[in-house]
Amino acid sequence: MFFKKSDPTDKRVHKRLKARLLVKYHLKDGMSENVVTNLKNISVGGVSFATGISVTKNSFLELEILFLPEGYLLKTKGKVVWVNLIARSKQYLLGIEFEGLSEQDKELLNRYINEALKFNSKKNFK
Repeated sequence: MFFKKSDPTDKRVHKRLKARLLVKYHLKDGMSENVVTNLKNISVGGVSFATGISVTKNSFLELEILFLPEGYLLKTKGKVVWVNLIARSKQYLLGIEFEGLSEQDKELLNRYINEALKFNSKKNFK
């Protein structure tokens, strides 16, 4: 589901889909190992996911997101725009804004999100 823009303080531009897609990431400086986790949500503008690794705001990440069952692998870069400590868990919730996403990848991502949202809305009304 996506979050409606009923809150005037909500700065989101794109529809957001709750998704448990796999993401592999590492810091762009090449100094960190690859980490694999699940996304919390995704939009054409970026992703959110939890991690046990402390990452600072404004860091740049290399990302690989696997879309199943399609088997499509999105390789892109992202900037950490916010970091929240998840209470009682030693985990951090990261907000990542995509950097340099190609038009083709934007179109594929937009189609994936719209189809999933359409499917979810039909499933919820049956």
